Amino acid sequence: GTGDDPGPVSTGPGPITSTPDGSTTTTAPATRSSRTFPVTAVTGDEYLVWGGEAGANDVSQRGDGFAVDLATGAVRPIPAAPIDPRSGATGVWTGDELIVCCGVGRQDGFAADTRSAAAWDPATGEWRILARPPEGVARSFPASVWTGASRFSATRR
Repeated sequence: GTGDDPGPVSTGPGPITSTPDGSTTTTAPATRSSRTFPVTAVTGDEYLVWGGEAGANDVSQRGDGFAVDLATGAVRPIPAAPIDPRSGATGVWTGDELIVCCGVGRQDGFAADTRSAAAWDPATGEWRILARPPEGVARSFPASVWTGASRFSATRR
């Protein structure tokens, strides 16, 4: 490293910690659950967290999530999606829905790329299943952007 590395910084929900100087800052209420490799997005009013692994040293995938009101800190649940739980998925906020896609699920105890997608509407709290992504897109840890009309994802082969 260059010496500028701040050390471990949590990018997921739960207690947000920064350890460059050994200090810890906790900003999460008890109703948030710690996760690794979740999908996250900001709607403008809420911070959304979906999926991921249950937490440190626990690789069980989650298929639910939570939303944090950015003004009040109030937390509400995001129900389980109609697709398999996963971590390392990609997600985008469209302005109306959180779209989640791809990632790593578990099949017979082994990690497996997933080929499914769903969209969650925070206004109704409802999920809907989306068309399956093309074969080459169903990989873990893809990067995605919303173009204003569609989701564009890139993966490393």
